[in-house]
Amino acid sequence: MPARPRARRRAARLLALAIAIPAVAVPATGSTAAGGFAARLAATAALPDAARAAAADSLWRDLPGGATPVVEDSTAHFLFWGEAATVAVAGDMTQWKPALAMQRMPGTSLWHAAFTCPLDSRLDYKLIVDGGQWLQDPLNPRAVTGGFGPNSELAMPAYVDPPEQVERDLPPCTLHSFADFESPELGNERQVWVVLPPGYDPERTYPLLVVHDGREYIGLGKLPRVLAHLAATRPELRLPVCVCVAHVERGEEYGGAKQEAYGRFIVETLLPFVTARYAVSMDPADRGSMGASAGGHVSVYLAGRYPEQFQGLVLMSPYIPDAKRALFALRAPADCRVYLNWGRWDLPEIPPLAEAFAAMLAERGIAHEARVCNEGHSWGLWRATIDEGLLVVFGER
Repeated sequence: MPARPRARRRAARLLALAIAIPAVAVPATGSTAAGGFAARLAATAALPDAARAAAADSLWRDLPGGATPVVEDSTAHFLFWGEAATVAVAGDMTQWKPALAMQRMPGTSLWHAAFTCPLDSRLDYKLIVDGGQWLQDPLNPRAVTGGFGPNSELAMPAYVDPPEQVERDLPPCTLHSFADFESPELGNERQVWVVLPPGYDPERTYPLLVVHDGREYIGLGKLPRVLAHLAATRPELRLPVCVCVAHVERGEEYGGAKQEAYGRFIVETLLPFVTARYAVSMDPADRGSMGASAGGHVSVYLAGRYPEQFQGLVLMSPYIPDAKRALFALRAPADCRVYLNWGRWDLPEIPPLAEAFAAMLAERGIAHEARVCNEGHSWGLWRATIDEGLLVVFGER
């Protein structure tokens, strides 16, 4: 009989909350120039020394929209004002290396760098001053929080903010939090959250989605808000009960020596616990796994190792080594659905592996959707595409 979490003194603690979904105001990206900003910048730099400082000060005080970066067509002008020896931009587009050096306009405190990208791009970045100060862009009102804290955000003119981040009056989800959930296969404990979609009715049967990096998908990915948005806009969709699992030793559990034990924990301990308490389907066609980066790695492993448990995959910037692709390829093509995305400026090892996985899916005739987004390895990308993944995996068949 599969081991279960202890029901005595160290039993998982349950907290039930109705999550109200507040509105989130999202200001426009930096500022968009009506035209001629690059020309004005060049004209200022060409002025005689005696006039340049005052003109640069005027340019800084009169930025379009009063914000940075200034976007002109497909070019983003990063700007900084201050005394420094060096200033650079580091972000998704530089693999987080200070490789986009800003140039100081001679005789002024104005620094500038230009970056050209597709009009629907969205990128995280910071300014690096004197090689050691990593700063959010002081005049950029946009920010996105990732695993290492908040970053400034460049959103080009054609980028569309996720509607679930700005809509008002969304229906509430319910969150059950189980603290100290025992993982006997791993010899440790962790937190698990169960997110019930709006209007959850125990007399109905719901799909089930296991979510790795569960804390981050709730906090950074805004998963409850995504479910609420779908409930309001796609009432015909069978939304899943989402079981969000915190990691303890992320690298080892998701792709290292403890991956096999983590898989047994999911299948032998967690799933029986959930199915005994919630109205979830036992049909593997109604079950999926979702993860980003290394969480995508372990999702592919679970679907390959336990095809009788999982037929749906939502993979975001996944790291999928050859061995896991080969394991998944052993599945029957007709019994799974896959959503897969990655960023144009993703970690360098991600795109070729994701492309190889997508090619295998196409070759084997496995139902899937693969997207390359003009973004980086970021929660800004992943939170904006949760709804797409859910629609592919749990939408109309």
